[in-house]
Formats: sequence, structure tokens, C-alpha cells
Amino acid sequence: MNTSGHPGESAEIDVIVEVITANPGQLVAVEVPHREQVSELVTRLQSIYSYGFDINDGADVRLALGAAGSTLERALEHFATVMQLPYGAARTLWQFSEAVGERPSGYRSCVVVADAVDLLADEDDVIWRALADQLVGRPRCMGGGWDTLVFVDDRDSWTSSRFGSAANAERVAKTCLSSDEEEAMERELEMRYRVE
Repeated sequence: MNTSGHPGESAEIDVIVEVITANPGQLVAVEVPHREQVSELVTRLQSIYSYGFDINDGADVRLALGAAGSTLERALEHFATVMQLPYGAARTLWQFSEAVGERPSGYRSCVVVADAVDLLADEDDVIWRALADQLVGRPRCMGGGWDTLVFVDDRDSWTSSRFGSAANAERVAKTCLSSDEEEAMERELEMRYRVE
């Protein structure tokens, strides 16, 4: 159902849905014509991932708001709530990672982050990449579960963001942390968590 009133925009949403569903367990960054179309995107994903043909086709579709997580601490609180993780998952990145890893191996999810350019806006790219890495899970051979992460925003927001485009954001998010970056991040987070 096209809620925007522009027929071509509904077709764009169809293409975006195809890209997302063709890449289970991947990180995908996409542009929607207007931020208001995120709800249409989520509704379409929910209908596709609802348990239709057989129980193994289903996945939880969750909507997170990038603006709710401008810092790591706020993002962990928000994602722990959105993903219905135990309360302790909101405390540190390590506890969050542990809680995500403890979900059943057959669990499938698709987390859509609306207003994605606002996610971790007050943090550096290393923290942003580390959180994205925790939210994505390639298909698991034992159990068949996966976790897809979708960053979505409108073209103007992507263009004016630190990434310049959805494609660049996806590329940056998929770049593995070097051991030096990981060590520096761990030191920074240890200091941050000690202060709190």
C-alpha cells in the first residue's frame, strides 16, 4: 500500500524490500524517498517475515530509532529494549554482546534503524562499527537463525551525514575493526565504565 501518494515511491520501497530479504544476516543501508516511508517499509517486511509458508520462514521485525541512541549508552538501552534483551544488556557493550549471543541459534531477526544517520552521532566510527557488528549475525549453520540490520534514512539525511551516502555508511559499517582499533576502543570503554 502506497501511503505517500507517489506511485513511483511504492516501487522504490518494493526494490528496497527485495534487497533486504535477499540478504539475510547482512547489514544493508538504504535510502527511502521520505523518512515517513519507514513505517511502510517495516509493514512490508513484517508481512513477508510473518510465519507464512512454514515456521522456518519467519523472523522478528523490530523498529529502532537512531535518534534514541546518539551515545553508546543510550543506544544500548534502546536496542536492549527494542530487541527484548535482559536488563543487564543495556549496561555495557560486552554485556550487550553476550545477551545477543545467548539467543537461540534458530532465532531470526530484522532490526530496522530509522533515522539511521542519528545513531551514535556523538560517537566515533569505531564505536558505530562495533555496535553494528553486534547487531548483525550471518546465517548460523546450527539452527538456521540470522540477524539482519537495516540502516534507513532519506537521501538528504544520508548526503549531509558523516558518511555522505547510504552506500558509504554500509561500506564503513562492514569494515572490520583492526586489532589496534579494538584495543583502543576497549581501553576507552573500560575508562568510561569505570567512571560510571
